[in-house]
Amino acid sequence: MFAQQKQDSMAIVLLDSIVAQNKNESIRDRAKNIITELKRRKDTEAYLTSLKIIKAEQVLATINEEVPNQTPTIPTPPTSNNAIKTNEQAKKLAEVKNADSSKEKNIALIEPAIVFNKDTTEQYYAAVVTHKVKTTFIKEMQTAFSYLNNDEFKKLQLNVTYVQFSEDSYIVWIGPFANLNNSTNYLNKVKTRLSKEIISFIPTNQYELYLLGKSNILLIKNEEDLLLYKQFMLNNIYKP
Repeated sequence: MFAQQKQDSMAIVLLDSIVAQNKNESIRDRAKNIITELKRRKDTEAYLTSLKIIKAEQVLATINEEVPNQTPTIPTPPTSNNAIKTNEQAKKLAEVKNADSSKEKNIALIEPAIVFNKDTTEQYYAAVVTHKVKTTFIKEMQTAFSYLNNDEFKKLQLNVTYVQFSEDSYIVWIGPFANLNNSTNYLNKVKTRLSKEIISFIPTNQYELYLLGKSNILLIKNEEDLLLYKQFMLNNIYKP
């Protein structure tokens, strides 16, 4: 979205964070390639200006559609010298169009940013996102939370389930809670007991705590989406 609006600096900041924090090599390589193409944008536009043939905006427009409101001109029959200059200019313009066409394809790989929302009244889930934890321990974590909820939070009637999110990651879901306030109270009560009591068998650097509204859960499809939601959560929903 930022790249399409020519907000290259914002796009590069987002892409740099993906390269630094994302563990998926294909996603990181994709982000690096897009950063390279964005940094070339200014060089391409400067080259277009030096040609003095057509504005950069018009060159981009001709990639996909005719430029509107253009008055047709009748070309003057070229002399031999004019013909040489015209051919040279045509070659340069073709090279620029090919470069812009390639750049346009790469920039299109940036998908629009996900728009998360803060609805405090909808159902919420607490989530424990693990990193490189074996399935055996994930099942033990599920059991530990189930015992805790039956003993101390029985009135909330919470379910505990888990899913494999990626090759090295599982998510343990706890909920649903009636609203954001209920889920926040729950995590505040249990988070200080996790490392010493509830899930002491898992190192603290191998899991993270999240609170997610039901509508936002539906928007998260991969680790990149989860990283975007984490920033939204820390700023708007909950800081573990």
